[in-house]
Amino acid sequence: MIHRPVHPYWGILEIGLFIAGSYLIIWVFGPSIGSEPALEVLFLLLSILGTILVLWMSPVFLHHIKPADWGIDFFGSQDNNPGALKNAWPPYAAFTLFGATVLILYTVFFKPEAMETINFKAIAVKLAGYFLYGAIQAAIFFGFFLMRIRAIVATFTRPNQALLHRILVVFLTSVIFSAFHTPNFPLMACTFFTGLFWAWIFYQRPNLLLLGLSHAILGTILHRVVQMHMRVGPFYDNPDLYILREIVPGLRQLIGNLF
Repeated sequence: MIHRPVHPYWGILEIGLFIAGSYLIIWVFGPSIGSEPALEVLFLLLSILGTILVLWMSPVFLHHIKPADWGIDFFGSQDNNPGALKNAWPPYAAFTLFGATVLILYTVFFKPEAMETINFKAIAVKLAGYFLYGAIQAAIFFGFFLMRIRAIVATFTRPNQALLHRILVVFLTSVIFSAFHTPNFPLMACTFFTGLFWAWIFYQRPNLLLLGLSHAILGTILHRVVQMHMRVGPFYDNPDLYILREIVPGLRQLIGNLF
């Protein structure tokens, strides 16, 4: 029996479910996880369900999306796969170099004191963690959200409106990417504009590995060179409540005040 992909409007429900689950984890239960062991179990359960939705249920079971189309065919060598590593690395590398240059020059000219207090241990710790964290965010916001939005928008744009379709998809993806960094408004602005570039590139050359690497590099520079803190949600004013400090053994001792 051949299964047909579900209607693109299913993506609206999927996006809603993911946002609702994220809201519960971060805003409702997050600040209490350190004091309520049952909430740690709930956090892990919702995280597992979210992972299944993003990496299997949505792309494979519901929409039947080819791996190359949502960026997980990292090392594909096919000439007809624009997201293959050999085809996709130039735009990701160019934007990462451009973004890193802008951030470092900004620091040099507008925050010279930050250049004098760079902590290379903090950079190493942050970059190491961001390789994983950047890949996770790439999978969520671009492999999942962008692909669902792309299918939804296609239902009310014409085939000859390819540019309009791409602009709408890129803009909506960037809005969601930025909104997840509430209420850190400087970080929201940065994620919105970097999200525009990442979404524009990913739309044509989907590669979650390269996008995650770009995210890791630029995020580390933004945090440890520009020294913009990365706290979001209810942890914006109280980083000691940060979820991962509570559930990952030894993380509090490792990152100290680096979050």
